[in-house]
Amino acid sequence: MRPVRWSHWVLLLAVAEAIGMTAAAGAARASMAVVGDPPTLGQSAAVLGLAVAGGGVEGLALGLATYRGLGADGSGLTRGRWVGVTALVAMLAWAIGSAPASFSGNGRADDAGPPWLLVVVGAAVLGLVTGALLGGAQARLLRGQVAHHRRWVTASCLGWAPAMAIIFVGATVPDAGWSTPVVVVTGTVTGFLAGAVLGAISGVVLRSLDGPSVPNRAVLAVLASRAHRLLSGSLIGVRLAGRRSGRLIELPVQYAEDDDGLVVFPAHPECKQWWRNLRDGRQIEVTHLGGWGSGVGVVITADDGDFSKARRTYEDRWRRVEVPSAGPLVRIRLPDSAEPPVGEPPVGEPPVGDR
Repeated sequence: MRPVRWSHWVLLLAVAEAIGMTAAAGAARASMAVVGDPPTLGQSAAVLGLAVAGGGVEGLALGLATYRGLGADGSGLTRGRWVGVTALVAMLAWAIGSAPASFSGNGRADDAGPPWLLVVVGAAVLGLVTGALLGGAQARLLRGQVAHHRRWVTASCLGWAPAMAIIFVGATVPDAGWSTPVVVVTGTVTGFLAGAVLGAISGVVLRSLDGPSVPNRAVLAVLASRAHRLLSGSLIGVRLAGRRSGRLIELPVQYAEDDDGLVVFPAHPECKQWWRNLRDGRQIEVTHLGGWGSGVGVVITADDGDFSKARRTYEDRWRRVEVPSAGPLVRIRLPDSAEPPVGEPPVGEPPVGDR
């Protein structure tokens, strides 16, 4: 998958939610025509049905937008399954959110609504629940398509909490005196704002589905910038391609330095994979002195002549760390050249995995 740029993602979700909330606002105004005073059970069911139908439109628009934004065309993820799951969860969320008002008779626009604080807090909680349901369902479809599908659940929860609050506040503002066109336009604006917030938050995680986590990306950005001195005394960034998958692996690691180069200890090596790609020695890219440059990385163990010196170098620098007597350590040798240029080197593809 090749997700779109963050700004494009934000716009896609803003437009999708604008479409969805326009439909929801129209459904809400239509429901006023079928509700009596007091409403019958059948009328309440009709109101709920209209709300769920509006949610279905929102889910369809959101599903199509996110499928396009993820760059899923040509992958193993089918559009029909993605859009269908998104629409079903959206309808379920609208059913949960609309049922109390529909069957209590408080769905009419001229009824006094709950306090604003209660609306915002309740909507944010519902947003967390919706985000967990939608993110979990979508993450199952992303399994096998991206390296870190579970991160999508967190992104969905964080994005939907404020987005749902905006939606509920926008739905609470209109009253019976507002004309239908004004109510619909209010819904459109509300949806656009909610979608933009949802896109801005969830879009931060897009590159992390197949790349470094958001915190690691932030660290790597600093290490490859002129502000590298904030972190480069203890950390470097490493970039290499997996031998079997071909995926680029990019991550920050703690290091020590001696006259033979850099030494890295992959803590808990049994749980990590990246260092295994260097067993026979390979060309890699390293952030050092504020930019990405080339180097050669190789795994060394107790059988290698350089191991004792490298182990001593690392333990002298990090006195609370005890390197196992069998290793492994990674020795990185940098070229005897000038300081590498500031900025990332050209690469064929963006990073798509970290291990």
